[in-house]
Amino acid sequence: HRVNCPNIKHHPERLISADWNNQNQLTIYPVDIAIEANDRNNLLSDVIAAINQHNIPLTAITAHLHNETLTTTITATIHVSDAKRLNDIFNVILNIQGVYEVTRVIH
Repeated sequence: HRVNCPNIKHHPERLISADWNNQNQLTIYPVDIAIEANDRNNLLSDVIAAINQHNIPLTAITAHLHNETLTTTITATIHVSDAKRLNDIFNVILNIQGVYEVTRVIH
């Protein structure tokens, strides 16, 4: 109820203070992703550059080379505002030479 609501006028003990989130602020959420790619020189730096070029916060990244298949798994934590932004960055990463799969890691 608002402070001036007639329904709360006779029950002021039920009135509580509330602060509302500023609608102009964009909330971002951490998302863990896995990137599968054929290994090559500068693969990790190309992934980092692509993420940075699109102003996506990146807070963790690791790479693991699979010697037997000459492929690399890159795991990263990025921060996005919504599913569309996540899908957009997935498409950007998929366009990096050698990358053949990008997935969200569900824990």
